[in-house]
Amino acid sequence: MSQEEQNLTTSAAATAATQAAMSSSAAAAPADSGKQEDFAPEAINIALKTRADIKAEFVGDLGFDPSDLDQLSAKMGSDAELDANIHNLMELQQQMGSMLIERFQKNMEAFKKYVPDIYERFKDFRPSEPLEFMCTANGIPNLFFPDRQEFFYKTYNPQELCNMQVDTVIDHCIFRQLKYSVDNENLGQIHHRYLNEIVKYQSTHVPPNPKPLLIDSCPICLMVGCGLGYQIGHLYERIDIGNLVLIEPNSDLFFASLHAFDWANLLDFLHENNRGIYFMVGQSKDQVFEDLNSFYTRHGRHLACFMWSLVHYRSPIINEISDRIIEDYERSYATLGFFDDHLFDISHGINHLINHTHFLRRNPPLSAEVSNIPFCIVANGPSLSNDLEFLRKVQDKVIIFACGTAIETLYNAGIRPTFYGCTERLRVVSEHLDLIPDQDFIRSCYLISADVVHPAVVAHFDHAALFGKADENFYWLGAGKMYDQFRKIMPISLMNPLVGNLGVAAATQLGFKRIYLFGVDNGTKREDKETHPDENLFYKKHKAASSAIHNLTYTMDGNFGGTVATSYLYRLSARYMNVIMRHGVHDFKLNYYNCSDGVLLDNAIPTHTDELEWWYDLPDLDRKKFFEYMDNEKSFALEFTDKDRESMLDPTIFDMVADLAMKMLKGETPETRLDFALRLQNVCEMLFKLHSTRDYYVADFFDGSLYSMFAMLMRSLFQIKDEKEAIRVTEDQIKYILYFIEDAKKIFRMLPDYCAEDHQKNLNGVVGFDHPDSKAPPIRMRKVYVTPEDTANYPTRKFVKRYE
Repeated sequence: MSQEEQNLTTSAAATAATQAAMSSSAAAAPADSGKQEDFAPEAINIALKTRADIKAEFVGDLGFDPSDLDQLSAKMGSDAELDANIHNLMELQQQMGSMLIERFQKNMEAFKKYVPDIYERFKDFRPSEPLEFMCTANGIPNLFFPDRQEFFYKTYNPQELCNMQVDTVIDHCIFRQLKYSVDNENLGQIHHRYLNEIVKYQSTHVPPNPKPLLIDSCPICLMVGCGLGYQIGHLYERIDIGNLVLIEPNSDLFFASLHAFDWANLLDFLHENNRGIYFMVGQSKDQVFEDLNSFYTRHGRHLACFMWSLVHYRSPIINEISDRIIEDYERSYATLGFFDDHLFDISHGINHLINHTHFLRRNPPLSAEVSNIPFCIVANGPSLSNDLEFLRKVQDKVIIFACGTAIETLYNAGIRPTFYGCTERLRVVSEHLDLIPDQDFIRSCYLISADVVHPAVVAHFDHAALFGKADENFYWLGAGKMYDQFRKIMPISLMNPLVGNLGVAAATQLGFKRIYLFGVDNGTKREDKETHPDENLFYKKHKAASSAIHNLTYTMDGNFGGTVATSYLYRLSARYMNVIMRHGVHDFKLNYYNCSDGVLLDNAIPTHTDELEWWYDLPDLDRKKFFEYMDNEKSFALEFTDKDRESMLDPTIFDMVADLAMKMLKGETPETRLDFALRLQNVCEMLFKLHSTRDYYVADFFDGSLYSMFAMLMRSLFQIKDEKEAIRVTEDQIKYILYFIEDAKKIFRMLPDYCAEDHQKNLNGVVGFDHPDSKAPPIRMRKVYVTPEDTANYPTRKFVKRYE
């Protein structure tokens, strides 16, 4: 069953935003990671707690866990009442049978009207085990499992039990929201300027709320476990919910709820009141999380920055899903991207076209002669030190792909790589290359990167070829404007968050048959927690100990046994490598060998270098011939005319979308905080609709920055207890978003003269433009990463190839 969303309401105006929707979902494909190198800054915090933490809080406060129905039933003291009335329940079963059938039919009619996927799935559904209904005298059905001889609700009155659960959770379970702090960025980006304005405003207008509880409404509720659905009706009686995400992994239970709960009435209510509900039924924990990401993509990723959930019952799969949501929740908001980053992407891409930089070809595939050469991905993990001796001996016989700063390690070790790869779009990469005193060593390598790379980096190399980064604006802009040429470009995905990901993705896309990983540790086994090899001299001197990469708060299984200290970003890197390698193994019959003493990777065979001594007998690689092959057969320069340039930089659609977003934000002030939240959601849904058009790239310009700013507006909406004050304070912050969009329209016209950091000359030393109550602040220039003194004092003055 495909994942498809059915709109319940349609807009009168053609330009109006998508309204709330009801949908069902089956297995979801892994979502692309989006803007993967734009990680959530350290200035944010959502403070999610584990299932064990939450349970401990409830037990400490209440003496029981309300998500455990057995504990809740015992608290009500209803087990004895259930046992005493078991005979009456059996007699009532047949009397209530007709009511259950009638309710099922009405519910199915409603789902056919509003959520046809659910109707199609359950119209002929057969449970996996026998199910029986028994009804109490007050007409409330309970579910009985005859094979197990047990009730689902171990109480005489399931409705009362569910009401008690909802009341307990609302009255005691706080909601959590992402919070940004002031970001002292030093590139001069308007996204950070206006997000900082909102942060500063809230610091004086939003009082601290150490225990935020729901008062009257909730923009989004994650309900894990549907049961028979009785808790849902009472939940809506207590609070107004903008979006209910209902997760029920047990299809039998959801089928049972179609007989017991009045879904038809609820669906009518939601439709009439423009509220949304999203069903995820019968899914695994992985499918649930990816489908949850799909929901945020459709309706606004700022909703992921508000976390309030209700776990209706406990089971092994429910626990797995709950843990997975909490464990990986950061993925939902950590890669939002932002406006300035997309400007850099477009500028860099267009400059590559102007400079006739080569792009990699989709076709023809690699020749058999080339594809069978061992491809060595060399990243800069600490275990690389163990394999440098081996790599010295074989460096002329294999293809070596140096990942980012690993090129410095190889330079000091006397190893000349074939390829150099980088992912960052900032000029700092060029500065790191400047560190190497022997620039002939740099020029002798072949640059492999993506179209986002800074032109100053490309200028270091005599040979370069770029992928089209399939999740970036420039690739889709080019595809829309120069389709006949861009369709020939080889795309790449999942090349972030670390440069090792580019190595794995590039080798896979190019089609090398035997791919070997060295120093791809994704963490460290070292007691000193060092994450780079000792041979990486400059990094060891200037490493940023506070970097997000170095928050080694997790452990993972090691490739050669033991455990590896790792971080969120390293884990994310390993996960994306697993996705790419699974695709390579299953679809292209590629082979991966992990020679790194780091994190175990699912689809890579752990391999020690003493198992590769057969490489000594391989013929030497003809480097000149190989580079000619890459230049002439595997890459090409696009023809880029003045007409193409004019078409790419036409601001018409950009201005139209900007004006529409501002119009939607300037509307009449909403009467309730939830209506305000739904207004923000409407803007996001408008941008999502744009993603289905050839002007896809325009939505990407705006959505990441708006998600971040909307997430902060949600704080003032729901942290301030007085609703009128919450609305007033939030409305007052809308001006900063309008200023941001106004500045964006002006800056768009500076393209393509807006390469990262070079763009500062266009802004006259300030960030953005002046507004009546917001003066453009001066740019805080960053320190140069590598100074001429660093290069002059670098100990290895000249590259000397070493074999021993």
